[in-house]
Amino acid sequence: MSAALILYGSRARGDARADSDTDLILAVDGDRVGQPRATSGISVHQYGKAWLLNQAAAGDLFAYHVAYEGSPILDDLHFLAEMKAATRLKVSYETERRTAALVMRMLLERDWQDDAEIRRRYFWALRTIAITITADLGAPVFASRDVEAVVGIEGLSHHIEERNIASFRDCEFFGMATLERTDLNERSDLRGEALKDDLVRLGGIAADSVRLFEMRDVEKGGGLAIYM
Repeated sequence: MSAALILYGSRARGDARADSDTDLILAVDGDRVGQPRATSGISVHQYGKAWLLNQAAAGDLFAYHVAYEGSPILDDLHFLAEMKAATRLKVSYETERRTAALVMRMLLERDWQDDAEIRRRYFWALRTIAITITADLGAPVFASRDVEAVVGIEGLSHHIEERNIASFRDCEFFGMATLERTDLNERSDLRGEALKDDLVRLGGIAADSVRLFEMRDVEKGGGLAIYM
């Protein structure tokens, strides 16, 4: 089996803080996606090489980020260069941006307190909105300071950097400010169950976000009886 180990994220980009995680991709033969493993601030995500190449060719921005900002640790067969050569940008990322906006609006409807998974999904939505704007300009950026420059909201970079401890109140403030600043709040009349239904119809990460949000309600309610 031939494998490549790639450093990505802030450690590869050079703007990591002392407490930043170290993110690694283990690219192996095939097209399977494995479960991530994390310990002592180091996260290892396993992806099939074929899957990564297909994502890169389809314009996926995560694959773009890995290809252009990743740093090879072990890459004897030059897979990262192959991935970069396969990478293409879409003509427009408006669909991804508007999906992220709807997910964010759902997540901001109710205080999720210290739920780490929902907080992580909120920051995915926030960064997706900003990154897709830069991608539509032909030059995607991923660093939090660049994201702040794109959206134009003072303090947004710090908010992203403090994402592991961000309160719901802070997320609500910066999330709504981002939606309003980027003109993505035009469907503000869609909320509650109607908003969830719309996300389910979209499928993919939109539907998965509804599942994640509702599972929190189930756990808080003390059981899974509502699914019976």
